[in-house]
Amino acid sequence: LASALEKAQLEIEKLKENLIKLKENDSVDLRKAKEHNQRLDEEILALRNRVRSLDSEKKVLGEEVEQLKRRTCEAQENKHLGNHSPGKPVGTEQKVEV
Repeated sequence: LASALEKAQLEIEKLKENLIKLKENDSVDLRKAKEHNQRLDEEILALRNRVRSLDSEKKVLGEEVEQLKRRTCEAQENKHLGNHSPGKPVGTEQKVEV
C-alpha cells in the first residue's frame, strides 16, 4: 500500500511539473502572439496612412487631369473658332510678315 501511495505521489509530482511546463509554454506563446499582433497593428497603421496619402495624391492628380481636359477642349474649340488664344478677343490676331 505504501509503495502504491509513493507511486501515486510521484505521478502527481510529474503531472504538476508537466502542468507548470505547459503553463510556461503557454505564457511564452501568448507573449509571442501579443508581440506579433503589436507588429501587425503597427503595419496596419502604416498601411492606412499610406492609403490616405495615395488617396490624397489621386484626388490632386484627378483634379489636374480634369483641368487639362478642360484646357484641351477649350484649345480645340478656340482652334475651330478662328485659331485665337483663350481670353483673346476675336480679330486681334497679329499678322506676321515674311
